[in-house]
Amino acid sequence: MEEIDTIVDEQKYLAIINSSNWPTTKVINTSTKYQLMQHLLECEVYQKRQMAMACLAKGFQYFNLLPLIKRNVQAIIEHVKGATKPSVQKILSAITCEMTGNESREKAFGFFKSYIKAKDRK
Repeated sequence: MEEIDTIVDEQKYLAIINSSNWPTTKVINTSTKYQLMQHLLECEVYQKRQMAMACLAKGFQYFNLLPLIKRNVQAIIEHVKGATKPSVQKILSAITCEMTGNESREKAFGFFKSYIKAKDRK
């Protein structure tokens, strides 16, 4: 119980707990300490990264990559682990620019394809 009192009394820990939206009506004690830890982990791992993940998904959608990723989840996992290296030509043939006729998107798509080709040469 002493360690919980220390956490709740220290301003830096209290600020972390408050920023996680821990219910103000829920007492922190020995019976809720594991709930608090789970809540803080969820906040740190999921909630704080949710916006970044949404932006990443939007970027993937920009070049119609989300369907490609969804169809090839296992292959992507193996690549991230370093077990495989997909063919650049296979990747380039699978992606498309979602909004042809939009000059800025087509230009960005060209940069994206050039980046993939340049990474393959390294």
